[in-house]
Amino acid sequence: MKPQSLILILSASLALTSAVSAKHGDIAQPAPQAAAHQPAVEMSVDDLVAGRRAGYWMSAGLFGGMFGVMNSGGDVKGLAFSARALAGWAKALPGMFPEGSVNEETNALPTVWSEREEFERIAGLYAKRATSLADIAASGDADAFKAQWALVRETCSSCHDTFRRDRKKEVQAQN
Repeated sequence: MKPQSLILILSASLALTSAVSAKHGDIAQPAPQAAAHQPAVEMSVDDLVAGRRAGYWMSAGLFGGMFGVMNSGGDVKGLAFSARALAGWAKALPGMFPEGSVNEETNALPTVWSEREEFERIAGLYAKRATSLADIAASGDADAFKAQWALVRETCSSCHDTFRRDRKKEVQAQN
């Protein structure tokens, strides 16, 4: 028997066996795609809040580093990585604030959840502006970088004004 004939017979046998088995339910159905439905990731509130706080501190450090380079007349091209990190953080922000993720350490105000659409809008604007900041940094245009940096900072401040507890003001008000 020629090899081609053997391959045809084996292929036909496999197809027939598969068809008969499928009709009788003997073949397991493929698992649904993982992307179709992912189970929720479980994380403690303390871990979520710690992650948010760490992200905000890193964000502040990135901003401070950029400010130093800008004001010293340094080359802004090297700041593209920091700006992309800010954009990534901004994209992740809404997911870091699931309903009920509040403890004693959080600075999140209830408005994060009661005004969720606005919170997500500002986070999206932050991501867009930080991405533009990275693109401008890569171009080396220091003046455009300074202007965009101010826009990114303004976006952060607008979010903080609405969604972040100001512990310093609370202490001052108590005194």
